[in-house]
Amino acid sequence: MQLPVFRASAGLNTRVPDSRLRLGGDTGVCDLAEAVNVVHDETGRLSKRRGYTLVSSGDHHSLFQCGDVAYVVKNGSLYSVNSLGIYSGIRADVGSTRMSYVSLGQEVYYANSVINGVIRAGRSYAWPVGTYTGPDTHRTFSQAPVGSHLAYFAGRMIVAKENVLWFSEPWSPGLFDLASGFVQFNSDILMVKHMRNGVFVSDMESTWFLEGTDFKEFS
Repeated sequence: MQLPVFRASAGLNTRVPDSRLRLGGDTGVCDLAEAVNVVHDETGRLSKRRGYTLVSSGDHHSLFQCGDVAYVVKNGSLYSVNSLGIYSGIRADVGSTRMSYVSLGQEVYYANSVINGVIRAGRSYAWPVGTYTGPDTHRTFSQAPVGSHLAYFAGRMIVAKENVLWFSEPWSPGLFDLASGFVQFNSDILMVKHMRNGVFVSDMESTWFLEGTDFKEFS
């Protein structure tokens, strides 16, 4: 009488030695001693995993996903990548320094401590320079500093440059008061991450949480 050697899998069995694994018997359903790159479905069928497909080779870093488009630096240039894996050039010669991004509506702001800019409709433009409107003031406003880390919190663009965290004017990512709109740390800033009620900041010595929604009143 012929018996099936293997018809389906009962799954991976690591509880007993290989020599004691259950054989198929009349049903042909066997335990597996090892499973590499396979998918085991609810019927016991085994199929090979799809694995990975090479989209592009080269020196890649600073990948950022925004909706159905991603942005990445490849071989020193900034590209967008669509869902089909097709690359489109955004800006050449951005350097090898890691890029930071912030998505605001239909725009993506980027900076890497050497250059900065904003992406609109698949093209790169200069970071906008804001214009102050409001009551008369003696304050002086400047364009955004070129920083290494970006975040957006409570209506303000945050730019980290060396050991200083700069905050833009409310709802004006291109308008900065460099004389008073900042928080200073003891060493270079390595990470900035906003939360609902504050901002995490790491410098070379510690990790801090700036609690509150106004940088002038952080605790």
